[in-house]
Amino acid sequence: MTKIINLIASIFLARILTPSDFGFYGLVLTLLSFMVVFDEMGLKNAVIQSSEPLEKTLYIGFAWKLIFAFLTLCFSIIFLAPWGAHFYEQPELQLMITGVALAIFCDTGKFMPSTYFIKNHLFGKLVFPSLLRTFSYSFLVILFAYLGHKYWSFLYARTLSCLAEVIFLALIFPWTWKISWKGKEAQKLLKFSFFVLIAAFLGVISNSMDNLVVAKLLGFSALGHYTVAYRWGGVLAIDLGIIINEVLYPINVQYQNQAKTFERIQYQSMKYSALLMLPLSFGFAATCPEFVRLILGEKWIPSIIPLQILSLYNLLLALEMRGNIFLALGKPQYASWLALIYIFFLGIMIVPFTLAWGIIGTSLAALIAKLFRFTSFWLMLKPLLSFSPLSILKTTEKPFLATLVMTIAILLTKSFLYWAGVSPWFILIAMVIWGAGIYAFVIYLLMKEEVLAVWTIFKEKGLSNRERLERIILSL
Repeated sequence: MTKIINLIASIFLARILTPSDFGFYGLVLTLLSFMVVFDEMGLKNAVIQSSEPLEKTLYIGFAWKLIFAFLTLCFSIIFLAPWGAHFYEQPELQLMITGVALAIFCDTGKFMPSTYFIKNHLFGKLVFPSLLRTFSYSFLVILFAYLGHKYWSFLYARTLSCLAEVIFLALIFPWTWKISWKGKEAQKLLKFSFFVLIAAFLGVISNSMDNLVVAKLLGFSALGHYTVAYRWGGVLAIDLGIIINEVLYPINVQYQNQAKTFERIQYQSMKYSALLMLPLSFGFAATCPEFVRLILGEKWIPSIIPLQILSLYNLLLALEMRGNIFLALGKPQYASWLALIYIFFLGIMIVPFTLAWGIIGTSLAALIAKLFRFTSFWLMLKPLLSFSPLSILKTTEKPFLATLVMTIAILLTKSFLYWAGVSPWFILIAMVIWGAGIYAFVIYLLMKEEVLAVWTIFKEKGLSNRERLERIILSL
């Protein structure tokens, strides 16, 4: 439900706001993403991964969280905001960065309840707070944008929706502002989170290089087109991958020392991830020219080719989301190496590619660097497992074949309909239905038993989507 609300809100905003508005706010989030890393410090993952009783680690983690959140807030306001305004020659950046930094600090109030619920697999408890925040944010950002507040709409909506979620979580999970500081446990959490911090910081660099380069070399309007292309390029696969990643991480932690069960979990999660992510990514790439022109508007046409390229980029990213498998196995340093590999190859290509081909070149540089990272991920995973990672990838063969048939069918049929002079609106709707039908038919022929098993679980009542995914992954 939250994803559907986000999609609808994104469409309204694309129609109301300009590419420059999206680029301006996208740059603010990019600059602050460096600070958010230190704010988070990987403490939630450290508490979840810890084998110590939750009663011991939860308040210790909160103490660290509060300290780092306050320090990063001060740094953002005192140093980052004025520097960003000066470097990009936009005085309004200083006030916007300050406002968003304060909104991010408000998220500290979510740490206790959200960590507790995730650690105990009580994902259903987080559904309504997440829905409340998403709905309130979407409603408010559209309202403020319609009233003419431009990029400030994002700030106003983010602040108010954050407060609504924090207050609601406090009501369903009452907790006291207790600071616990047991030296030994605190050191353990900080040691683990230190490696997570390094990986996360490198991850932020790798995820921010493209936005920073585009903003500096091509301007806010180009960054707006690139931001929309990136967002919609992963609108389905990444959103689904994030949910699977959140569900899979505590499962990986729980079964990391049970070799056979852990092996089956990896097979199951990859098979069913590919079953959904492959057709969503390739299908959206095949139909995105019509989607952009008709749904988002003509002003977003420069985003079409980057969006198609980034659909493949985000597919690789989503398939790499293995429930933070390196963290679950107690090897957070491996994630740092992956980030360095991506940064190295992207750093070589991004400036010349962007100067040569604009945001299309930026997208190509990101995709090529991601291919190197994706390959390295599986090579690095091999020594840590008692089975071959290639055997996990083989589980994607049938979904890939069905996706290939679907994509060819869409492209050929679409070409014929354009030749016949059919309305673009009819083509878009028909291709969505046609592609879904072709894929469902082929995948049913190839994976009948698995499809029926998934359908049986999804028909069960009283389960949240996260709980259904957990049942599927653990249906050994």
